[in-house]
Amino acid sequence: NIRVSIFDSRGALVRLLFDGPAAAGINRFVWDGRNDSGADVASGVYYATARTGTEVYERKLVMVR
Repeated sequence: NIRVSIFDSRGALVRLLFDGPAAAGINRFVWDGRNDSGADVASGVYYATARTGTEVYERKLVMVR
């Protein structure tokens, strides 16, 4: 299982991209720059986090509008 989320620079959840079982190997998740309500997010720094059962991966993202 994997949970992929987008957070803003304050640590607030912006969007939950995926939460469930994923195939072994490389998986791709695409964020369209919207929050969970479907509204466009503002320009700024965001963080993508992927959590598995034992590991956490985090990447810094910059949204430019």
